Amino acid sequence: MQSCGVLSAPPNRSVAPVAFVAAALGGWLALGPLAAQAPVAPNPPRPTAPLPSESLQPVLDHLDTLHRRGDRAAYLAAFAPDHPGCHEQLGRALALQFTTAEPAKRTSRLLDAPRQIQNRTVVRVQHDFAAAEGRAPARVEFALFAFAGRTGQAPVPTFCIPLPQPEPHPADARFACPPCNLVFGGATGWLCVPKDRASAQALDAATFYLVGTDLACDLAVHLQTLPAATNPVVAANAAAAALAGSLGAATGNRAVRVLPEPWPLPGLAPNSTTTAGSARVALVPPSTAPDDAQLVAHVAVQGPLQHCLVVRGSRTSFAEHRIEIEALLQTYRLLDPRRTPATAAADALEHHSGGTFEGTSYVNPGRVLCVGPEDWRPEQRAGGALFRVVWTSPRGSRLWLHGYAVPAGMLRWCKPSAEAWAAELCRQRGLPFADASCGWDGADDCQEHSRSWQARSGQPGAATHHFRMLLRDNLLVLADGVLQHEGDGAALQAALVSLRFQ
Repeated sequence: MQSCGVLSAPPNRSVAPVAFVAAALGGWLALGPLAAQAPVAPNPPRPTAPLPSESLQPVLDHLDTLHRRGDRAAYLAAFAPDHPGCHEQLGRALALQFTTAEPAKRTSRLLDAPRQIQNRTVVRVQHDFAAAEGRAPARVEFALFAFAGRTGQAPVPTFCIPLPQPEPHPADARFACPPCNLVFGGATGWLCVPKDRASAQALDAATFYLVGTDLACDLAVHLQTLPAATNPVVAANAAAAALAGSLGAATGNRAVRVLPEPWPLPGLAPNSTTTAGSARVALVPPSTAPDDAQLVAHVAVQGPLQHCLVVRGSRTSFAEHRIEIEALLQTYRLLDPRRTPATAAADALEHHSGGTFEGTSYVNPGRVLCVGPEDWRPEQRAGGALFRVVWTSPRGSRLWLHGYAVPAGMLRWCKPSAEAWAAELCRQRGLPFADASCGWDGADDCQEHSRSWQARSGQPGAATHHFRMLLRDNLLVLADGVLQHEGDGAALQAALVSLRFQ
């Protein structure tokens, strides 16, 4: 199986898209009093060497002390943020962590040697959380910190970005995914931070930050099943339309939507043969305030496979860093421009989801098996889950199957966390969640558990949902069958019973 992720750039060198981009834009666009009161990050001349580890650890220790106190205001005030959106999201994360009267004790440590990027020192940090002295960490989190300052001066943190995994990220990192048919990044000054699929709601995703500025570029890879989404102009237009409201709300005005224009794919000669199409669209606010937010969305499509690149930042930063932005965009490459749309979609889906259909049975080796009804139409879908599958009967009934990895910050799935997630999904659908009388199958010391229940919303004529949930330490599987016709009941129940771990 091919691998994808962050790769080092060559030595000679100096990824619905809407769901991911909207999540990334949430803090950056909706800047409230927190961002308005935040100090401006110091911007000294570029140091010749990164700050030493021994000067950074005391800063982390001080932040740990503030965290144990639950002092959100003091914690945030310790930063001189480069990127208001990152700082706003940090504040929201702290607010969630401080909901308890006594926050879990946190200790932080550097994971590797600091490195210099532009005029900032960047380093990976591990946060260990424990409920009491002497206990093993209740959970572990990873983050990327940047510090301003020169040797001999007290370091000042300028951003803290969560990391989905602890793997190192080279200073000149590129994001490469052969199955998704792309490579991107490696431009000077840009820092690549991969995103977990669940929060990105994408097959693959990453954000590139121009260190020391408020500029970022969100990359998301999606698989769209609607025929219209294979048109790059339609795809760019859809992304722009969905984001226009958020951008307008942030500035107090409706954003001006600029009509899409062709975006020549970098690395391809004008007469190159390719199965891909591309377009871009810019969104700018109607006012001329230099700090107003704006963005430019770039979309490349190969059939149902979409690569979406959204550059965002203030009007001033766009003007001052046009060369750096263009340098990043020019690193985008289709690894195989002639790959057929069907192959492009199949390769990406097989790599990231891992399952296939044998007839109407879904087989995901090492994970799960489900025997689907013979006369129902099976489909694989893409998104933030490990895998998404749906069977549709000729009479409109459906069976959805989702697999969820362990969320970031958790060490494993357990019954309470699985029930909390299932309850939230039911709430989003307006459905009641089954009470404790519908217990789990399997002994308490068993490594695999399951439970089933039914639910129906209070609306007249609403369909009945038939749920089955399988639980392992490292995988949660949720089946949701929607019965639209009583004649499909037996086939639906047989499929639910067939669901099992492999």
